[in-house]
Amino acid sequence: MQLTGQNLIGFDYSANGTTTFQGINPADNQLLDTLFYEATSTEIDRAIEKAETAFETIVKKVVRRRLYFWKP
Repeated sequence: MQLTGQNLIGFDYSANGTTTFQGINPADNQLLDTLFYEATSTEIDRAIEKAETAFETIVKKVVRRRLYFWKP
């Protein structure tokens, strides 16, 4: 897997932030070459919206499945 430093929001990559940071390889305590972009408030809001939509979809599927197998 190639590290891009971008945020993955749903199926979209995003790097709108201006603040970056580097990770540390725990095996040798060295900084990783990749610069990671700190998510902006807008990117965080978009991620939350996508998570809420995914949750609602899954809940509907689970309820439908339970109703299908439910026998009074």
